[in-house]
Amino acid sequence: MANTFKNKVTGGVGASVQTVYTCPSSTTAVVIGVTLCNIKTTGVEGTLSLTDSSASATVSVLKSAPIPSGSSIVAVGGEQKIVLEAGDALKVTASEASAIDVTLSVLEIS
Repeated sequence: MANTFKNKVTGGVGASVQTVYTCPSSTTAVVIGVTLCNIKTTGVEGTLSLTDSSASATVSVLKSAPIPSGSSIVAVGGEQKIVLEAGDALKVTASEASAIDVTLSVLEIS
């Protein structure tokens, strides 16, 4: 099994749901960090959701969390981890257009 640390960044996420990471086929991924940063001059809200492809279900990890101007929120990190199976996806939405930069750290096991 190969273990590979990766980072994924997505800039300017807005009001439309944007997939920021999808676990590749034949891979299990451990999400070790997700940070949402407000890049606007006013406060915004951010939502992080997880789509479980095998269960055809989407759930909220973080729902409409307030992020003050120029601040970040750590949605996943510290002792919290999220395990993804092949095809599972993490998605982010902001309360305004082009409002949030996303940084994700993941360990892929294939």
